[in-house]
This record gives sequence, structure tokens and C-alpha cells, in this order.
Amino acid sequence: MKKTLFFCILFSSLGFSQQVLKRITQTSSYTGVEFFVLRNGTSSGDVIGSYSFDTFLSSLYGSVKLYDNQYVYEGQVVMGDFTTIPPNQVCNGTYLVAYSRADQIEGFSNSFNSNNPIGLPVAIDTNNYKELGQGTNVDLLYTNLKIANLTLPFFTPVPEGTWITVNSREGVDLATGQVVVPSKRLGFKFTGGAWVMQTSDWLSVPFDVLEEDCLPPILSSGSFGNLESSISIYPNPSKNYITIQNKANADGNFEYQIIDITGRIITNGKSVFNANINTESLSNGNYILKITIDSNEVAFKKFIKN
Repeated sequence: MKKTLFFCILFSSLGFSQQVLKRITQTSSYTGVEFFVLRNGTSSGDVIGSYSFDTFLSSLYGSVKLYDNQYVYEGQVVMGDFTTIPPNQVCNGTYLVAYSRADQIEGFSNSFNSNNPIGLPVAIDTNNYKELGQGTNVDLLYTNLKIANLTLPFFTPVPEGTWITVNSREGVDLATGQVVVPSKRLGFKFTGGAWVMQTSDWLSVPFDVLEEDCLPPILSSGSFGNLESSISIYPNPSKNYITIQNKANADGNFEYQIIDITGRIITNGKSVFNANINTESLSNGNYILKITIDSNEVAFKKFIKN
């Protein structure tokens, strides 16, 4: 994936940090807006934890509104079926997809006259992500909106000066049922060639200021990054065993977990660098090795069993 967006916690007015990050992607035909809503952590540097979202109560979509200098139009979502997609990683491999669906806003109707639609296609993908090795509970709500530069049905340019606002999803805590991540709003104005992000809307109401995506690497309770660059796995692909090397500490001890692409921990144990870890019992496929050393540094490495 490219960049990302993440949300704030409830009562942000009391000083809590954001838990929503954003990623904006500009192309010649559309503007992509991605929201990543985190249940754990307060920034892109710390998102791993034990709290989870209630996926039944959390919102499935952030809302979309359009303003054409006369009317406000509400997005009408055409619901799609849940889709089965390969698990994919976001945030430096910390999360795997749990559930996914893709939908399309085919047009907007204005609030005062539903018979006066305006065509502006907005594609929406919504995924729920879970942490690696943390069961099936969802920790990250994702939305990807693609705002086109052309209108339907005649594929004419969007009128210059048109506004659009998009909102991130609102999360509900699994344990308490309380809203923990209120929806955040971003806005864009069409300048004749592209949708340009604005600091406030047509009524001079400020938009939210969101952090950028999941870079630099995400941290848990320990550090993450130095160990990642020191670790290597061979042979990869493997057949009967893997050997873990650490350029910074060739003889050190570590704990490990082998995690499949669904996030399930297949096996775990303790070892020392440059010793073999048996992989004969693993089914052929892709795996992630989580390594933790005594200083609480953590690294994730991919390997293939064949």
C-alpha cells in the first residue's frame, strides 16, 4: 500500500492525540484519499496494543458530501458484497486484513431535491485489519476513496470550484461499546485540473489536521527499526529449516513466533542466532517470523516454506 490516514481518540478536545492518519494520492484522473483508524496508540509510532474495535457497531463508511456553490449533495452508496481478498499487509507488516468490501457511489442527490442528482463517481474500499498474532479482533478501520475528475454519465469535467468533503469511519470499542474514535473530516476543492486539499470548507469551518501514514516504522513497547535492518533469514525459500542471523549480535538469544498470512501463530519458541529453526511441519506457503530480543526490540521478517 502507499500512504495512510489515522484517527483521534474520543474527547480529543481534552488533549488526546490523534489516532487517524491520512494518505493522499494524486493521479491524472482521480484523487485518492486513504483513512487508517487505529484503536491502539496515539500516533503512527505506537499502534500495537490489546484494544479492539467492535466491527458490528463501528461505522462501515465515512460520509461523502459535495457542494457546487448552490446545493450540498449527499453521497448515495450502492452496497456491494463482502469480497474475499488475499491478506495484505499495511503499516510495515504490523497488520493483516480481516474483512473487506468494495462499493461505489454512483451519484449524489441534493438535500432539497432528490430528483436533481449530480454525477460524480467515488469508489470506496473498506477493510478491517487485525494485528499480526492477535487473534481475529480488529484494530484498524480502513477506508480508501477515489474521487474522480470526470462526471457521469457524459464524462464531462467536474466544474471548477466544486467542493467535496470526506469523513473517516467512527470506531466503537469492543469491550465497552463506547465511541472511541470520532469521525474526522478532510476537504478538497476542484481547481480545474485536480482536487486540491483545503484547510477549511466553503463556510470557513476548519478541516481536521491529520498525521501522515504509517512511516516511520511502527513501535510496540520496545524499539523497532534497528533490529529489522540487522536481521536476515536463510535459506529463503526454506524447506526443512531456517537460520536467523543478526549482524549486530551474532551469538545473542531471541524469542520467536511463526505467523501465517491469516495472523495465526503457528509455533513459537526460543533460540540463538545462527542456530537452525525446524520448519518441516509447516505447510507450504508464506509466513512471517516475529523476533524479540532481550532489550524488547522487535523485528518482523517474511519467509517462504516450500
